[in-house]
Amino acid sequence: MGRTHGLSGLCAGLGLGAVTGSRPEVCLLLGGVCLLGAYVPDIDHRHSEITRSVPLLGRLASRVVRLGSRWLYAATRGPRDEDCSGEHRHATHTLVFAVLFGALAGTGAAAVATRLGVAGADDLGLLFGAGMALGCAVHCLGDALTIRGCPFLWPIPILGETWYELRPPRLLRFRTGGTVEQFLMVPVLTVVAVLLIPGVWPIALALGTTLGT
Repeated sequence: MGRTHGLSGLCAGLGLGAVTGSRPEVCLLLGGVCLLGAYVPDIDHRHSEITRSVPLLGRLASRVVRLGSRWLYAATRGPRDEDCSGEHRHATHTLVFAVLFGALAGTGAAAVATRLGVAGADDLGLLFGAGMALGCAVHCLGDALTIRGCPFLWPIPILGETWYELRPPRLLRFRTGGTVEQFLMVPVLTVVAVLLIPGVWPIALALGTTLGT
């Protein structure tokens, strides 16, 4: 779901910028940061795009995250949680992770900006952290639409499961990498992302009005 996650993160960031009335450059920054954040949760997968993006460091980070996720799952699983390794789609696929990672990323960005003497370093850090958190959250919500679901609300116990997988009714779920994702979600998200780029929607609206007359 690499492309889908990236596009959904881009849409979320651009949409947040548009809703808050941010300047075009801020909207684009939010879109880029959210896009990047939307890839982060899959660091717990050996073959994900973010793991493969930095060959050695990516694999090392993925291994550390998988081991930590496995330990956390074993330590907190409920009586009705499934018997699994607890690696992929567990620790990094939660709201708790999204918030903590966003806070860490924002703090780091502010510190770097301050050291470089960038004006408004704290505001930049807040923007960066919010974008990363939103990207991670959107990733999880996307996974929640798949057959497997996503334990987004951990550690809230639901029906005896600490890692309860949120997902819609069976008929509304889709298979990762399947027809629905490739030929419906990717094209739709691509169009939405383009329309959310600052300045594009007014042009598209004007063009539509012209063609309709």
